[in-house]
Amino acid sequence: MRSAYKFRLYPTRAQIKKLEDTLETCRQLYNDALAAKKEAWEDDRYNLTYYEMARQLSANRKKNQALGAVYAHVLQDVLRRVDKAFQNFFRRVKNGEKPGYPRFKGKGWYKSFTYPDAGIGYKIEGSKLILSGIGAIRIFKHREIEGKIKTCTIKRDSTGAWYAIFSVDTEEEPPRVDPRTAVGVDVGLKNAVTLSTGETFSYPRYLIQMEKKLAAAQRRLSRKIKGSKNWIKQKLKVARIHRKIRNLRDEFLHQISKKI
Repeated sequence: MRSAYKFRLYPTRAQIKKLEDTLETCRQLYNDALAAKKEAWEDDRYNLTYYEMARQLSANRKKNQALGAVYAHVLQDVLRRVDKAFQNFFRRVKNGEKPGYPRFKGKGWYKSFTYPDAGIGYKIEGSKLILSGIGAIRIFKHREIEGKIKTCTIKRDSTGAWYAIFSVDTEEEPPRVDPRTAVGVDVGLKNAVTLSTGETFSYPRYLIQMEKKLAAAQRRLSRKIKGSKNWIKQKLKVARIHRKIRNLRDEFLHQISKKI
């Protein structure tokens, strides 16, 4: 089975600068690769492959200081993202679905980069995650990772917090459910969860209180002048409350799933 482990990172100011520079370099590379594929297709109906883009990247890294400062496999993963976006686009066109042409990423819309090879370019040593080109970042590893790590993704959320997400392969087989003991689960508004056995789980009081706090913060945000300093500060407060609610909801749902 494939599972994921998400841990909070606590980088220093210097490391935050390096992380943000890496994100920006990856964003620009994504847009450049997208533009190159778009131009090749519109001019010659030619689908520029990942390997052709990777060869060009190798040449560009020698001339471009920003590209040269980022671990090569991270940049290669960016090109794979672009290639996959086009593959999905052509698949949707072929299947008669809404195509959704790949979009360029504006500032703030590219939020993660990935080390695609397990143990290459990064490693965990105690309470530190060592990233090539960035350094040893303090990581809050609140549980042990079980299984074989496949990739490590570094992500920044809307509040500016940083996380490491490890994709892991476990040797466990997916659990087989006996239909005679299966239980139906319905997610609703009045009750958080209702089981086919008649048992219900209500939303916890602390979650309801946080949602009321979010509503009040959003009302205050709506009264600010968009783009002003006060609006930016209030927007960050709203994002932090969203993060808190998300964490509380995840914890609540994990507790319910354990009981079930």
